[in-house]
Amino acid sequence: RLACMIHSNRTENKHNKTTEEYSSHGVSLKKTHDFRREIAKHPSLDVFGSGWSVDLPGYKGKPQPFDQKYTTLKKYKFNIVVLPAIAEDYIDEKILDSFLTLTVPVVLGPSTLTDHLPSDSFININEFSDIGSLFNHLENMTEKKYMNHLQSIQSNREDIFEDFSTKENY
Repeated sequence: RLACMIHSNRTENKHNKTTEEYSSHGVSLKKTHDFRREIAKHPSLDVFGSGWSVDLPGYKGKPQPFDQKYTTLKKYKFNIVVLPAIAEDYIDEKILDSFLTLTVPVVLGPSTLTDHLPSDSFININEFSDIGSLFNHLENMTEKKYMNHLQSIQSNREDIFEDFSTKENY
């Protein structure tokens, strides 16, 4: 399968920070939530998580039990990851999930991601003018280019896990 997004469809903040704290760092939670809702409508994307309408064409429900998230991700080439990051060195667990399952992360996040991840280990959504051109890129990617992404993930994932996981998780 081509691409999935495992994310809840919520508008409230669940990270113990006020909307003002995010805004003071230049992060618009509304923009992040709006983007997730817009990309979820694309016909090539399967969406998993709570709060989505069952009428959404690509909605597949919640991966249950939660550890099914990894089994689910392994079925896809690409994992859409939308980060509402306030810190420049923020790496979401969804990126680590992609590295674990060898699913290429397609990330909307801070401009500093390449300071922490090799640029060929993920696809930066900010490099595309719109959602249609992003999916055109994913759908028409050559096998060689896709394999280059996977090889980068494989060769860098131990370092990424060590840098961004807690000792308990690692």
